[in-house]
Amino acid sequence: MRLLKTKSFTIVEALLAIILIAIVVVAFFASLLISFDYLRRVMELRTAALALQEEVSLVRELPFSNIQSLGGTFSASGMSSLHNATGTILRSNYGGQNNIVKITFKLDWTTFDGKYANRSIVTLMTEHGINKK
Repeated sequence: MRLLKTKSFTIVEALLAIILIAIVVVAFFASLLISFDYLRRVMELRTAALALQEEVSLVRELPFSNIQSLGGTFSASGMSSLHNATGTILRSNYGGQNNIVKITFKLDWTTFDGKYANRSIVTLMTEHGINKK
């Protein structure tokens, strides 16, 4: 009787293939999770930048006399999607001159992973408009 020889994988080769496939799958899903975390962080930064820009636009429309009495906080519509977001306005005379005001808008929030984050933007306002002292 003649034995048929067939090509087949040994148990060691099969286990090695399964282990390699498992490593590739785990690495793929880990990189996917890291990518989603990065995307969420970028979305938060974009939201913060838009909220700051919105507030700057609102303040730049105010008359100079109202800017002199500007409050210390703000709440833009975009801040609602940021966790524990608080907006602060700091106002000071620029270069010791009373007719130029430096306004700093600062936004603080807690990121999705519980870390503290902040962004700020600065603008100058003059009593008689841009490029005028």
